Order: sequence, then structure tokens, then C-alpha cells
Amino acid sequence: IERIEPASIEKVVEQIGMENEKQLRDRVTAILETRRDRDVQLSMHKQVSKYLLDNVDLSLPEGLTGRQVERSLRRQQMELAYRGMTESEIEDRMAEARSESEDSARRELKLFFIVDTAAKALDIDVEDDELHGNIAVMAQQHGRRPEKLRQAMARNGELEYLYLQIREQKTLD
Repeated sequence: IERIEPASIEKVVEQIGMENEKQLRDRVTAILETRRDRDVQLSMHKQVSKYLLDNVDLSLPEGLTGRQVERSLRRQQMELAYRGMTESEIEDRMAEARSESEDSARRELKLFFIVDTAAKALDIDVEDDELHGNIAVMAQQHGRRPEKLRQAMARNGELEYLYLQIREQKTLD
């Protein structure tokens, strides 16, 4: 029988490259608090979105659902990347998302129009420094340089989706 014995805290501190145990604990606490805050914010956004979808009557133009499916998938992909998921985890989630029904795409499209109208009414816009800040966070999470990630996103047309995602989050906030 093999037993896994935890490493001593001193060894962990040394391996991670921290100066002392307090610094390690502070860093882990900060990471967990950030994750918790992001999860709480996401939960609140889902609640607001559900309320808007259930209580706003809006008829959708025909023919937009197909394009919305693609937009929705890209937005989900950006959100997963921002949350720090690996490429393989994102691919798995995107495969599941592609199999969702057209009804889901209609709900996403309806929410997009509602949030877009609210963003215009509230005069919400995204500043360049907000866009750069989000790119920097994503780059750090994936171990890439922010300039390289921004260039890749520009090539793939993902900057517009990131802009829309940030504006949507600000509007829901």
C-alpha cells in the first residue's frame, strides 16, 4: 500500500518560490477570494439575465438565430478563457455548447438585444484600458504575453466579442 504524505509547508514554500509561509498563505487567500468574487458575480449576472428573459417581451427577427449561435459560442469561449480554463477544457465545453438547442440561441439573442438596449440607455461603454486589462489577465492565466494574445485575438476577430462581453458585464452590474 502506498500512502501519499503531504510535503512540509517549508518545502512547498521553497518549491513555489515564496519567501515564507505567510506570503504563500496570503497569495493562496488572494487567489481564492478572487475566484469566489468572480463566481458570485457570475451567479448574480445569471439571476439578472434570467429575470430579464422571463419578464421582457421581445419578438426576434427571423434568420438571426444561426448567426447568434456562432456569436454565443464565441462569447462563451471568451468567458471560459477569462475564467482561466485550459484550451482542452474550453474545447470540451464548446463541444457541449454546440449541441445545445436553437431555443438556447433564441434566449441568448433576446438577452443580447435587451442588454444592448440597456447599455445604450445607461450610456455604458468600454474604455481601451478596460479592454487591455482583460487581455492582460487572460494572457497571465494562459502564460502568454499580452501583446501576442491581443494580436491573435485581432486576427481571429475576438476583440469585438471581448468588447461586447465586457460591456454586457458592466451593464448587468
